[in-house]
Amino acid sequence: MAEELCEITCNTCGVEFSFSKKIETVWRSSGKTFVCPNGHPLAWSKETETPDQKELKELRIEVKELKEKLNVALTQTAEYKVKNEELVLELELWKPSDIKEE
Repeated sequence: MAEELCEITCNTCGVEFSFSKKIETVWRSSGKTFVCPNGHPLAWSKETETPDQKELKELRIEVKELKEKLNVALTQTAEYKVKNEELVLELELWKPSDIKEE
C-alpha cells in the first residue's frame, strides 16, 4: 500500500520533491524549518492551518457568537417578562371595578 505523499517545490531553486503526509503534518504544526534536497531552508508558519484546523476555528467562533446572541436573547426575555408583569399589575389597578372577568 503506497503512502500518500506531499509534493513540494522549493521557492529558491525550483526543485520538486516529496515526503509523507505524516511528516507534512508535523512540520506544519511545529513551524520548524526543513530543507529542500539542495539545502535551501523552507518552513510553514505556525499560522498555516490545515483544513480541519481552520474549520474547527470557524466553528468555535460561530459557537461563541451564538452563545453571545443567546445570552442577549435571554436577557431581553427576562426584561420583557418583568415589563409584562408590571403592565399586568398596572392594568389591574386601572381596570374599572364594574367589569366582570369571564
